[in-house]
Amino acid sequence: VNFDDATRPRLTAMIGLGEPLLLKDYLPLYHENKARAINQLIKDVSAGIRENIIHLNEVANDEELLEQWLTLYRNEKPTLKLPIFKVSDTVLKQEQRLSDYINTMPTTEKEQAKQATSTYFQQLAQNNVSDLAIKKETSPYWMILYILGAIPIFVGFLLNFFPALVGLTIAKKKVKKIQYFVPVAWGISSVLHLICVILLFFIAIILLPTTKWLLIFFPIIIQIILMLGYLSIVYYESWQTWRTIRKGRQLHHSTKAVLETQRNEILSYFRHLI
Repeated sequence: VNFDDATRPRLTAMIGLGEPLLLKDYLPLYHENKARAINQLIKDVSAGIRENIIHLNEVANDEELLEQWLTLYRNEKPTLKLPIFKVSDTVLKQEQRLSDYINTMPTTEKEQAKQATSTYFQQLAQNNVSDLAIKKETSPYWMILYILGAIPIFVGFLLNFFPALVGLTIAKKKVKKIQYFVPVAWGISSVLHLICVILLFFIAIILLPTTKWLLIFFPIIIQIILMLGYLSIVYYESWQTWRTIRKGRQLHHSTKAVLETQRNEILSYFRHLI
């Protein structure tokens, strides 16, 4: 399992399933030499896992470089919002090529790349912008769409924020390993959403005059509430992205030009992989 960011929901999660290993294939070697059989099994499992993950030979030295390059790469080739689920290994294989390239870079070239990349990201931090603000431009028409959608989206937020807030709060306090943060928060929020739906059902029984009206309107109301909740998440994500990109327009043109030059210099190291 590979994540864009294990602490943030609705980013890309890549799940790879390798070829199964049959223990019966190791039985002859196990009967001959138990230690060799176990060692061979461990090697085969390790090799199978490595084919389905983004791997670095020198994690301590190269992890920051890879994360920074992945940021640029993902902004160059953003993942489409739809479809939500896709059976494809394209993204994983592309990001694996990036990590494999870092693993095989000559030491001198790698150090130069680290220096250039580190300088670029330090400049971004000093100017309080992200790489996305240098890569993209905003359109004024988006502001019109945000204004038009504000009221229904706000309603959706109010109707759905409580379960999500409780889930995130509990996950922040209780979860120690980052890979479990989003699943725990999502699980708790889902259970609370179900409880809220059950409560609404009993309220509807009291308020609606007949079972007929209950069967007609209750499913529609629940679908509207959940859809507005989902749209409020999409709206918020889009709004945050728009604000992030808009910060680039506030930079002095000379500052942005320098950052664009630095960015292109970094991309020259791995543009052939994109």
